[in-house]
Amino acid sequence: QSQTAELEEVLEGTRALLAEFEKLPDYMPGLMLRNARCWYGRGKIWESILVNERLIERYPEAALETEAAMFGNVVAYADLMRVGECQQACERYLKAFPSGANAGTVAELLEAPPGDEPARQ
Repeated sequence: QSQTAELEEVLEGTRALLAEFEKLPDYMPGLMLRNARCWYGRGKIWESILVNERLIERYPEAALETEAAMFGNVVAYADLMRVGECQQACERYLKAFPSGANAGTVAELLEAPPGDEPARQ
């Protein structure tokens, strides 16, 4: 019977530890965002887009990381000179974050997509 009491005590301690662990925030969205930025920094732009898309898809509740991932895709498509995809990424960003940290930049880019040269006078 003392062994049962001992096991119950260990079980209670384990449950308390699990409860504390479950209170911790999910670190995966931040990790994925760093991964996407790493790919981008190494010139692997398509890979960065894929990681950002997965982050957006899997963690829509992680607003800070989702906004950064959406903006990352806007920048990545602009770098790739993919005008159609860049415009779609801009529209998607502005729909999700109309007053986001990068909304002004995205709105400007939407009006003058990459590759469009301003008219010279």
